[in-house]
Amino acid sequence: MELFIHTQGEEGPKLIEVDEFLTVREIVEMHFEPGGLVWIEDAELALEETVTIEAAQIGHHGHIHVGHCRNVSVQVRFGGSNITREFPPPTRVARVFEWAVGPEGFNLPADQRPEHDLIVCGGDHPISPSVHVGSLASKECAVCFDLAAKHNPQG
Repeated sequence: MELFIHTQGEEGPKLIEVDEFLTVREIVEMHFEPGGLVWIEDAELALEETVTIEAAQIGHHGHIHVGHCRNVSVQVRFGGSNITREFPPPTRVARVFEWAVGPEGFNLPADQRPEHDLIVCGGDHPISPSVHVGSLASKECAVCFDLAAKHNPQG
């Protein structure tokens, strides 16, 4: 079967072929460093290392995240203010964006939300909503985003 594997330090996933009877520990040994954790996309908790792909009910073309962080400290900057919250590593940027623009974040009016993107602080491009925050995390398990307008009119 084929899985999409997201890893710390790689913005996009790679497609791997695995046997459904491999354990989480075996996947970590094959595709990451010892001590890594495996998460199902958008899950709150890492999988036990003895569970198999089949037992975890990860289907063909499923998405998993492999990394060392148990949580990622996410900071979002906008208009001179900062907000911070922890997310599990397999959380997609789309969920972080909804938090950042929503009532717990900067509470942008609904009609203004589609006009903004998240960009890694110091980066040069919007981050795809499907990227895992753990893929962008530093060794300290943190990532910083700027909430930026998509269109900056030049005057």
